[in-house]
Amino acid sequence: MTSERTAEYRPLIADLEGGRVTRAVLRLAAPVVAERISISVLSAVDALLVGRFVGSDGVAAVGVSFLLFWMVLSGAWGFDVAATAVVARDAGTGDVSQVQRSMRASLLLALVWGCLATLVLWPLAGPLLELMALEPEAKSFGVDYIRAASLGFPLLTVLYAVNGCLRGLGNTVLPMLILIVVNAVNALVAFFLISGVFGLPQLEVLASGIGFGSAGAVGGVLGVGVLASRLSPVRF
Repeated sequence: MTSERTAEYRPLIADLEGGRVTRAVLRLAAPVVAERISISVLSAVDALLVGRFVGSDGVAAVGVSFLLFWMVLSGAWGFDVAATAVVARDAGTGDVSQVQRSMRASLLLALVWGCLATLVLWPLAGPLLELMALEPEAKSFGVDYIRAASLGFPLLTVLYAVNGCLRGLGNTVLPMLILIVVNAVNALVAFFLISGVFGLPQLEVLASGIGFGSAGAVGGVLGVGVLASRLSPVRF
């Protein structure tokens, strides 16, 4: 890591060296807390828009679908945490090439997980919702939502790994900013397609699925771009 990039961490280093541990922890933790909250906002926004423009069957579909999504996201968090630990260890040794190898491995494994999730959820959306005893209309909404949203899982899980790598390199702000962009994309795409403004088609619950999938894809591409740019202390 260059001295130019290391300069970003001087306030944190100064807090630690000065014994201001609480401030140092807050400096690192506050963006992570905001990032985690923003993940929950994704489902809240989808439920809000569907409830406003579609109704109770749509809300039921989104709510039940997110129970399935959390299984996927829980796996993604595993790669997130693992990436943070491995990259931080390698960064501590100063071996840049090893850091890069760990980053690439983390992203690849996360991508595989996301692809598997899509391949499983796409064909099994209907049977899984059938097990949850949804009403026919709610089930139809849920199938549309799951299939559209799951198309973004490969890049969304990559984003989790990217954020883990960035935190391992000591940067907790960039992951937060990326998730803010993800939330904005989800909200805007879902609103435009669910409300039918500007003559756009009203796609009901499918609109929220497209918004979620689009947001995940944008977040993954943006995250990889950040990791490959000068914004990252180590480029992968």
